[in-house]
Amino acid sequence: MDYLTIVYAVAAALAYSASFYLKNNQSTGEPFDQAKFAATLIVGFIIGVVATLTGSPLTEQDVITQLIAYAGLVTFIETWLKTLIRAWKGTGTAGEKS
Repeated sequence: MDYLTIVYAVAAALAYSASFYLKNNQSTGEPFDQAKFAATLIVGFIIGVVATLTGSPLTEQDVITQLIAYAGLVTFIETWLKTLIRAWKGTGTAGEKS
């Protein structure tokens, strides 16, 4: 098993979490939410595991591309999961604050 793929996916999730925390903290003063942070890292970990199990190759030339792709996947999957959970709970869409 290629553990570097998992590490890169988690690193992309970490970068995504940090960048959006910094953006939100500057504009709203929102405190750090450990649950959101952990959920994002878990999504990144799952993406890395799936990529590893499906044989997605990772070469030195592809590291930057893979990090960007994983960050995009984390964003996409996390947004849809939030939307589905909020719709199930009846609290609106992912773009709305609750």
